[in-house]
Amino acid sequence: ARRLPSDIGRGKVVVNSVARVSGNLWASAGGEHFRSSFYGVLEPNTRRLDYANAGHPATLLFRGSEVHELHSSGLVLGVQPDVEYERVTVDLETGDVLVLYTDGISESSDAERNLFGTEGVIATVRPWLSQPADEILGRLREAAEQFGREGPYQDDMTLLVLKIRSEEHTSELQSH
Repeated sequence: ARRLPSDIGRGKVVVNSVARVSGNLWASAGGEHFRSSFYGVLEPNTRRLDYANAGHPATLLFRGSEVHELHSSGLVLGVQPDVEYERVTVDLETGDVLVLYTDGISESSDAERNLFGTEGVIATVRPWLSQPADEILGRLREAAEQFGREGPYQDDMTLLVLKIRSEEHTSELQSH
């Protein structure tokens, strides 16, 4: 794996990569098509996550009994030719759980058009935080699918769960 020379180098890679993808999408579609994106670089030795968010639902950081929404203020990809993105840095700790998801999860709706929402994600994940990442991911996917089974709109559901384990172990990552 290629090592970046410094914290500043990682930050530039994050924002430059997101800006480049956005510019390429704009150049190929002229602003007609756009996408949301979360782009992050995790340094396993320091547990530092540098990320930029381009209109994607906020990543959730579960730390102890607290839940933090990791926001940044970037436009969706492909809307304008030259967009600058904000780099955000988070220092992760043992026991932290990161949950990244597409709007197909949070906008899953029931027959009465109630949304699963961020609240549904938090309520589903919280009781399973002591479990491995794959168990958390499975429970969340199942809950969102069940919630939206009778709803009028079905969207793709993409999830990523990252659980930071002790120093002796590597991080545990599961995606669907």
